[in-house]
Amino acid sequence: MFFSSPGELRHWRGAYGAYGAITASLLLIVGTAAAQSSEEHAGTPDLSGFFRHNTSVYSPPAQGGPGPVGDMPGYEHGGSDPWVGDHSNPILKEHTAAEIKRLSELELAGGVNLASFQLCRHLGVPLILTQRENIQLLQTPDQVTIIYQRDHQIRKVYLNVPHSANFEPGWYGESVGHYEGDTLVVDTIGQVAESRVDRYGSFSSEDLHVVERYHLAEDGEVLQVDFTVTDPNQLTMPWGATQYYRRGATPWEEVVCAENNRDARTGVEYDGVPLATHSDF
Repeated sequence: MFFSSPGELRHWRGAYGAYGAITASLLLIVGTAAAQSSEEHAGTPDLSGFFRHNTSVYSPPAQGGPGPVGDMPGYEHGGSDPWVGDHSNPILKEHTAAEIKRLSELELAGGVNLASFQLCRHLGVPLILTQRENIQLLQTPDQVTIIYQRDHQIRKVYLNVPHSANFEPGWYGESVGHYEGDTLVVDTIGQVAESRVDRYGSFSSEDLHVVERYHLAEDGEVLQVDFTVTDPNQLTMPWGATQYYRRGATPWEEVVCAENNRDARTGVEYDGVPLATHSDF
């Protein structure tokens, strides 16, 4: 840089010095804030990103203990086979076992035990963990949002707060969470009683309580979700299971249940496209 006079040089030095001092102060403030923010959130696992799996059932609990309802012993579901659940599982109360037995017999007779996703309903927790295709986790300091490709379903997990004293039951109830080391712990209550908890047709009640634990495994390539299910109205004891998601995703697609809601085996439509009975305005 060239100056036309010593006075101009002195003026530039004075201005640059003031600017440099201001800049240094701003950098100090920003650097301190960044350090405080980093220190405040230190240890929070980075679970953000895309994941997917391709199974409609739960895996046995990685930690052992009572597991979920599975196929009837000697009968393994595959493809478009009927869903025949093991109604002898000791986790089931008598009336719950009877309902699974009834639905299994319906399928074996050629009928269809319509799952929540076939009825274009929200899947609820834990059934949403059987949803195939892509999911995405978004993390902020106060909330974790889980987005599911199928039918635009979204869950919101509110961090570091207790459950509300009063809230309206919903398909996903109310989920609150916190971090324990490298694990996100999610506690969900308040789901509607119409929710099912597995593909075999086990119904829940208003007292359904689900605790999920999300953490990364296999060098961050797998999102492992260990969860427990408690429902004193339907179950004799809590049961657990594990679900594994692989990092990465196929192209994100729009999946709309009501636009293609028919039985793949028979072509019969289940409910058709929902129609509004009155105007919104």
